[in-house]
Amino acid sequence: MHYNYDTTPVAHKEFDFGKFAVRSERKINRIIVVIDLQKDKQGRPIFTGYGKVLNGRGTFSRDYGQNLDTLLVKHLSGNETFMKILGVWQRNHNNHCHPGTARQEAEVERFTKKAFEENPKRIMVSYRQLCDHLKEVGLYVDEGCEYGTDNYYHAISDDDMKTIRELFGMAE
Repeated sequence: MHYNYDTTPVAHKEFDFGKFAVRSERKINRIIVVIDLQKDKQGRPIFTGYGKVLNGRGTFSRDYGQNLDTLLVKHLSGNETFMKILGVWQRNHNNHCHPGTARQEAEVERFTKKAFEENPKRIMVSYRQLCDHLKEVGLYVDEGCEYGTDNYYHAISDDDMKTIRELFGMAE
């Protein structure tokens, strides 16, 4: 369950979605989404992705990183390929770096959602609050995993692996 960072590249692909008016009124900023597939020592797949928005000359990035669900979705939500990438990315990005088990993370998500519903002005839930809550519900330690103390691997579903293979143009 514990993740080892020793990985082997499997596939790399850049999707150029063209130019958009990201930082001005003119369509001068090229948007590129990069996805990578790697495997760990156990042969398990690892999926990562990021976006970059280039300046008008294409010489450097105006925006770079984990921006698929914030900046880029604003410009690319009507693009079928981007939406496939976004879905897979939201469910699997850095699937080798989770702070806990699937049950712990599901409870953290439930608790966080409830906290924000109860107080819409809340700006965050602290790590201490998450740990205290998990202790209260008996999930701070789950399957031998003490929440937040290591990185854990979460498997990619068969359906998402099929989509990932399609995005890379890989045979089944």
